[in-house]
Amino acid sequence: MDVILVNPISERGHLDAYARLYSQAFLELGYSVTLLAGQDGGTNQYLYRKNVAERAHFRFVSFAEADGVVMQQVSMTGDRRALPIYRRALLVWREEGLSGILQRLVVVPLRVVFELLPRPVQAELQLRCVAKKTAIIRWLTGNRSKISFQTHVSRLNVLLSPSQAHDSFVFFLYLDYMSESRLSVRALDVECKVPWAGILFHPGGLISAFEKFFTASTARGAAFLVPRAAKRYAGFLPHLAFHCVPDVADDELPEETPLLVRQVRERAEGRNVVLLAGSLAPHKGVMTFIDIVHIADPSRFFFVLAGEVHWQQFGAHMRRLKAVWDDPPSNLYCHEGYISDERDYNALLECCDVIYSVYEDFDSSSSNSLTKAAIFRKPVLVSAGTLMGEWVVESRIGDVAPGQNSAAILSVLERLAESSKDNFNFDAFLSRHSLDALKDSLRPALSDWCGRPATAEGCRQQELAL
Repeated sequence: MDVILVNPISERGHLDAYARLYSQAFLELGYSVTLLAGQDGGTNQYLYRKNVAERAHFRFVSFAEADGVVMQQVSMTGDRRALPIYRRALLVWREEGLSGILQRLVVVPLRVVFELLPRPVQAELQLRCVAKKTAIIRWLTGNRSKISFQTHVSRLNVLLSPSQAHDSFVFFLYLDYMSESRLSVRALDVECKVPWAGILFHPGGLISAFEKFFTASTARGAAFLVPRAAKRYAGFLPHLAFHCVPDVADDELPEETPLLVRQVRERAEGRNVVLLAGSLAPHKGVMTFIDIVHIADPSRFFFVLAGEVHWQQFGAHMRRLKAVWDDPPSNLYCHEGYISDERDYNALLECCDVIYSVYEDFDSSSSNSLTKAAIFRKPVLVSAGTLMGEWVVESRIGDVAPGQNSAAILSVLERLAESSKDNFNFDAFLSRHSLDALKDSLRPALSDWCGRPATAEGCRQQELAL
């Protein structure tokens, strides 16, 4: 059987690691793997470096390649762009209603004008709209975090011959980024030729409604990092299969020390390095982190902020963050931008003393920061009263502190910095979140996903539950 692994957000720093790790897991489980993505994320080279014997059964197909085939088919069969404008408007009305018409007549032109504005003007407009809590910014910038299934279904269909469709299965990485619009779900329900599942890192069904794409008849289930999510979804959607999988992470280090790591070590001058890295948004606790920088003993602690900064999300705090970023105190080092090579990212983690993950208003999975901490034997500091906090306390790989309380967080941080590595149980945590553990979880999951077709009655119950 061929597993088609769809990665909708390639070229996004260390997030490409999941494409590499899941490719390796599926291959070592005996499946052929086709990775469909914008870029392969270094998967071919990774499989070679890891000496994966089954790598001959791996192939990579880029979005550009698949889109080229789609366009050839369109040119042969014709599409709606060749129709008169009134016919195209009727199709949009029939399929999308008034919102589709308004989208094309109002939102799209406004968005084009917005994109033509200078970047500083765009940033100022975003800040003012966020501050005034207006929805116009969503019209101007669009919901870029949500990706339609329609495009991916078209790509999948051109990859598969009728005979291959009966012996293939699709696994979507990052279902969190996928759209739940009516047209997107319809593409899965009507146009998709193969069954599918995927991994959902932040399941909406734990706090509100279940994701609408599970109503598609081609849906088979999903994988979660959160055990209680699998139980809840299985209880309400019994005809689908939901499984819990470990939070795996890449452990490779570069052959040479990256410049960023050398700079951190030089500036730290032997002080305890506290690292907050990744996608830097308000929920990561960035502003509280900066508060701690100002009250911590600068002769003892050196702080590092590294990653892509989502400036517009900080609202009224953006100017303060920008001022600190442009002129940081002596015990803070700032690096803006994704670290594209996972090995360089790992080297940064390896050079720190404490990993800071005291997130705010965030009670979900760790997105592999805890597994990284266990791999490199670095204690991690997380928010008390959260899922990550439960894992850290139970597994003894760090400590917890109340969010948005800089003095309390600093107190725990000082205790962590003094603790011996023998006080932590990194090895036990890592054994539960290893690649072997992932394969052990995927075996029964794949058996369920590939062996149980959705029934019409199941889909009806599912729609009622949603």
